[in-house]
Amino acid sequence: EDAYPSISVAMQNAEPGDEVWVAGGVYRSSSANSPVVTLSSCIDVRGGFSGTESNPEERPQPLAPTVLTGDFGQDDEGGSFAENAYHVVLGVDAYQVEFEGFEIEAGRATGFGTNRNGAGIYLHDSDVLLRDLNISSNQALFQGGGLYALSSGVTASAVRVAENSSAHGGGSFLHSTDFEFHEGVFENNSSQHTGGGLHAVSGAGVLS
Repeated sequence: EDAYPSISVAMQNAEPGDEVWVAGGVYRSSSANSPVVTLSSCIDVRGGFSGTESNPEERPQPLAPTVLTGDFGQDDEGGSFAENAYHVVLGVDAYQVEFEGFEIEAGRATGFGTNRNGAGIYLHDSDVLLRDLNISSNQALFQGGGLYALSSGVTASAVRVAENSSAHGGGSFLHSTDFEFHEGVFENNSSQHTGGGLHAVSGAGVLS
């Protein structure tokens, strides 16, 4: 019901059980290398709104383009990526979360430790439902260019993972994670070593 100047401010003011609605547009992080969205338990985040809706079912179809970009300095076209978000979307200890209706792009996980995994979406010890997402053009040094999940539960519906890259699991890298992907698309992802589209280790998975 309240309008905030950024997604991060909205998330800081949200409480468990709330939903954060995001109007169509392009959103960047508030500082170099930091996430555009940090997920919190029991707070759903939905994009694609025009700004006049009273419930999510009233959103335009197709959804209003809602882009989360890691290109903090707005200089990717010039070949400068040093300030890009390590993770465009970050979820650590985030449970019972629905995240849907976004385009996620231009993450660059080129740091050290965990900051070299999960350029598009990074999840650890989280349980997340992903829906109606386009995860594209993200790059990680090590694992999970588009999506990285460790010790998590991931259910994805109508998610496109395209043109992401990393050393392992260019599209997605899932470790000790139970997952379901329904009506998803993996295309034109690349890996230097293993799993161009999807690399899964020590978890149960369903693809349909």
